[in-house]
Formats: sequence, C-alpha cells, structure tokens
Amino acid sequence: VPLDRLDDLVRVLGEMIVNRSEFQQRMDDFESKIEDMHNAMERMGAVARYVENYQESQRTRRNRSRSFGAPAGDENAHLSEFDELEFVVKLIQRCDVRTKMIATQRAVV
Repeated sequence: VPLDRLDDLVRVLGEMIVNRSEFQQRMDDFESKIEDMHNAMERMGAVARYVENYQESQRTRRNRSRSFGAPAGDENAHLSEFDELEFVVKLIQRCDVRTKMIATQRAVV
C-alpha cells in the first residue's frame, strides 16, 4: 500500500473523529435545550392551570355574591381590589424571566 494513501487515510480518519466530536457536542447542546423547553412548557402549564383555577374561583365568588343579593353596583368591586389581566401578565412575565435565567445558566455551563 502506497504511503501517500495511508497518509490520506489517517488524515480522513482524524477529520472524521473531529467532526464526530463536534456533532456529539451539538447534539448534547440540542438535548439540553429540548430539556429546557420541556421544563418551560411544564411551568407554563402550571401557570395556565393556576390562572384557570383563579378565574374559576373569581367566577364562583361573583356568582355567590349575586345569589346572596349583593347590590348591583358591587359587581365590579373585585376589579378595584385586583385586576385579573394584570395578574396574568405578571405571572407570565415571572415565568419568562425564570425561563431566561435557566437558559442563561445552561449556556454558561
């Protein structure tokens, strides 16, 4: 076997090993990002369930106050205490901040 052919074979083998290592690193990074996304989706699901439960409790509370003969002007009294939309926005913002923190921590590692 000619020496040039062996040199080419060794060079190609070396390149293959380097490419495989790079590919493995990218796959590991990709798997980590998938895991982060899965965790973020679980947190978002938890937030959605919390918001849904909160809205249901508010709806129940309003219905209960109507059934006990609360004055008509009191229907919107709960809005002055707590704006539901603002509550939801704040929850989503907190979840977004936490997701970004986790992604940043993963990128550093």
